[in-house]
Amino acid sequence: AYTGRVHKNPISDCFAREAMRLLSQSIHAACQHGQDLQAREDMLLGACLAGVAFANSPVAAVHALAYPIGAQFKVPHGLSNSLVLPFVAKFNFEFVKEQYAELYSIIRPGEAGSVAERASRFVDYLQALPAQLGLPTRLRDVGIAEADIASLAEVAMKQTRLLGNNPREMTLEALKSQGELSSSAFDERVKKVKADDPACFIYTSGTTGDPKGVILTHANWAYEANAIAEIELLKRSD
Repeated sequence: AYTGRVHKNPISDCFAREAMRLLSQSIHAACQHGQDLQAREDMLLGACLAGVAFANSPVAAVHALAYPIGAQFKVPHGLSNSLVLPFVAKFNFEFVKEQYAELYSIIRPGEAGSVAERASRFVDYLQALPAQLGLPTRLRDVGIAEADIASLAEVAMKQTRLLGNNPREMTLEALKSQGELSSSAFDERVKKVKADDPACFIYTSGTTGDPKGVILTHANWAYEANAIAEIELLKRSD
């Protein structure tokens, strides 16, 4: 809604900004501590305001890619959106980095940085969030093989109502590349990640802190490589 090409407007922007504030400040607590009623209330209100925002400034390429994933592989709609969101955000980056920077300042108020730096951190935030919440982060995690990407992309290209609202024109080849980054080709992108790099952020896998592995992402590397590398650094010695 906040980056839409066609119907973005001051009213939808107001709802989108407040939705981002409520959701970003509450999502971890709501997912990890279900008894936190204030966090759950904020999530409900944030989701409602987000719905009002995109009812007035419609969704775009993320949902266009998510529809065939849900229809063909029975993936819940929220999860299918989560799987493709980071890659579409990177694809659109140069066209909406001012809006990304504005949204990041809502998530991290007062944090310094240029427009490009804050926008890049926003993409990093979107990439890291699913793993922090214990969600699948790759298409193959929900049963989608690399051989399925072409047909999914072709179906997504039929969602012209949604793609027309994307800030950057989406082509069939671009759609295929977004899918490939989420599939087995993802592993080929995982290079030169150092566990001792002080610029890395390390998150425990899952929402319970269970040390079955870590997600390790270098802020700049992850942005340039379009990926968050899942590295099995910790293994149980049962």
